[in-house]
Amino acid sequence: MSFSLDIADHIPDQIISICDYYDEKRIGLGKEAETEIYAILDRIEKTPRQFPITRNKIRRAIVNRFPLSVFFVLYEDKNCAFIVDILPQASGNTSRQR
Repeated sequence: MSFSLDIADHIPDQIISICDYYDEKRIGLGKEAETEIYAILDRIEKTPRQFPITRNKIRRAIVNRFPLSVFFVLYEDKNCAFIVDILPQASGNTSRQR
């Protein structure tokens, strides 16, 4: 069962900032980051329960290829995943979730 995504107001600007940051590192890397971010958002929408609860009902999905985590709350009664934030992973965290 798919869930709808509800995204916090600041998330689109945050994605742009992340892409700009990676484009400063290498031209085109920002577009790659954007692709991976939207891929994980798609996975959250399709199968949100696969991602672990980190604390207080907040789940964490790790972006492939980039040290970023997407945090969201799953509202089962509304079939909705609310995207709360996209943050850099803490340095030293090498666990990868697929």
